[in-house]
Amino acid sequence: YPSTFYLYKVTGTSSDPAVTTPVTTTPVTTTPVTTAPETTAPAAPTYVTNAQARAAATNSTVYTTGVVLFIDGKNVAISDGDKGIHLFLTAANSSLKVGDMVKATGTRGAYKGLEQLGSASIVEIVSSGNAINYKEVTLADIKADQSAGNLETTPVLLKGVTIGKVNTTGNTSVKDAAGNTINIYKCPALSGT
Repeated sequence: YPSTFYLYKVTGTSSDPAVTTPVTTTPVTTTPVTTAPETTAPAAPTYVTNAQARAAATNSTVYTTGVVLFIDGKNVAISDGDKGIHLFLTAANSSLKVGDMVKATGTRGAYKGLEQLGSASIVEIVSSGNAINYKEVTLADIKADQSAGNLETTPVLLKGVTIGKVNTTGNTSVKDAAGNTINIYKCPALSGT
């Protein structure tokens, strides 16, 4: 569009014999009409499954949901019932509890082989007190999966195992009858038999 528009004001005589004033034209400069650009609300983010989050391109921004399984300061593990993913939060969230269903976002990456969303934040705590769905596996299943990582950040149920001395701040050994052994990091204090 041109920056200046010209409108003409016409005065003067016409072919009508009753009008005797001479015709003159005078340009009238006006300011261009500008309109504010249309503003639209940002599109709502698309939330993906934990499996899709794990498969997303490195350094891409990902939105996902899941039930909180584990909290250790800025380290949070969530699961959507199928797969899990680790969140490395930008800051610890003191209102977060195990069993909270959350919406989260972060930058897709890995830390020492652990699939995660880094620089993550909790977008919303959707609900609290949700049950955690455990997948029953054996120690042999876990050991066989170590390089594939399919059970990484997945809540598992182990039956028929012997638990060593519980270390709530480090590793606790777990052994089965076949001699398979794994360590559980930060095993919670146990009660009962």
